[in-house]
Parts: sequence; structure tokens; C-alpha cells
Amino acid sequence: MQTGGDDRTVTPVSEKTIESFINLHMKGELRKLALPELRQKGEPRQKGSEPRGKLLHMTLIDERQGEVDSRDVPGHGERDLIIGDQRKSALSVIVERKARYVVEGGLLSHDAATVRMSLERRWGKLDPAVVKSLTCDQGKEMVQHEALAKKVKMKVYFCHPHSP
Repeated sequence: MQTGGDDRTVTPVSEKTIESFINLHMKGELRKLALPELRQKGEPRQKGSEPRGKLLHMTLIDERQGEVDSRDVPGHGERDLIIGDQRKSALSVIVERKARYVVEGGLLSHDAATVRMSLERRWGKLDPAVVKSLTCDQGKEMVQHEALAKKVKMKVYFCHPHSP
């Protein structure tokens, strides 16, 4: 978008970008006034009231082998789910940690079965000797992680909540 009479370009930014700017650059009273305006309105959640439930039998990221963190050995991927406008579509993305090879696929739904089958098709096509692990966030779409790990013959690790 172009502004009135000058040559500057105006780029829309997300609420998170604005919040990061405020946290970094604003101080004192101005910060106290600006941040609450960005916060979501509504009742705060009670501790432990997560409506989605918990994933069972998770192996946390702390238990990954050292080779995963060092990026010396190929075959360890990181997975994320990007949900589209009005939650009508999704994109599942896997980035292999050493080579930075990206495997992505569009999803019409982001329920657990659809995500699992998509990951099996895409990550399972690779040479089994190279597919070692997958690290994910704790989204409810990963509730079938044990079936995925068994089918593709790999380990599935999970990040700590709120620290993907």
C-alpha cells in the first residue's frame, strides 16, 4: 500500500509484532497504557482449565539425543501447523534440522487423523534410514503421535507448553 504524497510503503503487521515493539522500545507509563489495549478481552482462563485436554505418553524435547540439537546428523525434523483464515484450511510444514530441507503439504482439515496421515505420507516417503525423529508442539492435532511414530518408525518429541 502507498501512503499519500511520499514514497514510504505501509506494511500491515500482526498484533504480535506490535506487542514485541512495545515490549522492546516503550518504557514506563506509555507501556502500561499501550499493552492492555492489545490483550484479548474476556475472562482469563483458570489454571488447569485447558479445554483441549492433554496428549498422553509424550516424550519431551529434553529427552532428545544430543545429535538432534547439534544438527550434525540428518533425519531429525521439526513440525508445525499453520492454520488458515477462519480455520478452513491448514498447512503442515516439516523442516529437516541439518539440511534445512522443507516438506510441506496443504490440509483441508487439521484434525488428528488427517494430520497423522499427511505426516505419514510425506515424512514416510523419505528413506527410513534417514528418518529418525520429529519434534512438534503440543497441539491437539498430534494426539495420534504414537501411531505416527510406529508407522514411520521414528521418535516423536514434544516442546514444552508455550515454548515451541
